[in-house]
Amino acid sequence: MKRKLPFAFFDRAAIILISLLILLLSAVIPALSLASSPAFYHRQFERTGLYATVDAMGRTEYHPIHYIGGEYGRTATFTDAQLDEIADHIIAFCFGDKESFALTMDGVTINGVREDGVQIFGEEAIVHMADVKALFTLGTVFCYVGSFVLIGLIVYVIWRRYAVRRLLLRYTLGFYLSLLSIAGLFLLVTWIFKEPHRSFTNELWRNLHLLFFAFQPEKIEGSFFSDTLTQILTLDLFMSAVITVVLIILGALALWFFTIFVLRYKTRSESPIAVPISRVHGS
Repeated sequence: MKRKLPFAFFDRAAIILISLLILLLSAVIPALSLASSPAFYHRQFERTGLYATVDAMGRTEYHPIHYIGGEYGRTATFTDAQLDEIADHIIAFCFGDKESFALTMDGVTINGVREDGVQIFGEEAIVHMADVKALFTLGTVFCYVGSFVLIGLIVYVIWRRYAVRRLLLRYTLGFYLSLLSIAGLFLLVTWIFKEPHRSFTNELWRNLHLLFFAFQPEKIEGSFFSDTLTQILTLDLFMSAVITVVLIILGALALWFFTIFVLRYKTRSESPIAVPISRVHGS
């Protein structure tokens, strides 16, 4: 009996860890993939109307980008090539070796006047993106380590499939229902205790930053700023990424539950216990 106890613990722990890793990896991997994809930014710039358009008279119209360099009253009209250059800079900083998010560009039209040496991002955006880069670096490391651990746990569950087939659905459902309950409680607390002058979405944004940047209030306050960055990486762009990630998460969970049902019912007819029992009864 004592020999079975370690396996009983590891069986349950493996199921819970697999459920957690599937959820996290199916969110982090596509999020990092989108954030590092120039094609994603190009599609979103076109979809959200940041790229230049041609009106019925054949005139080119440019979308105004406010708060250039984080300064009120400085508005730019970027060409499509300049917007693509900014997107490439964001990717190169977040996923490359660039040490600073600062970007200087020539030939930028500011308030109708063409200027060189324009500082595109303000100091708040530069500091904020340094924190974002650190999160992306941590997320990348997690993807490699988490994927390796997930593969090992899946191999373990397959090896122990006859023992865990009755536990898989129960513990997986229990884990996700518990997680949904915690998320629901988090949203409820956010709604009840939100500041009267803040919207629910702003309060939710602040509380999410409390999770990502615990005990660092300056980073939370620093996530709210008016800058070129927030004019280009708009809420519509982020919501498009969120919808894509959520759909991938749902697909990954559906695949995991399908795998559970296959293991649950496949092993029922193949249980190795059936052979020794029949022999005991002399059949």
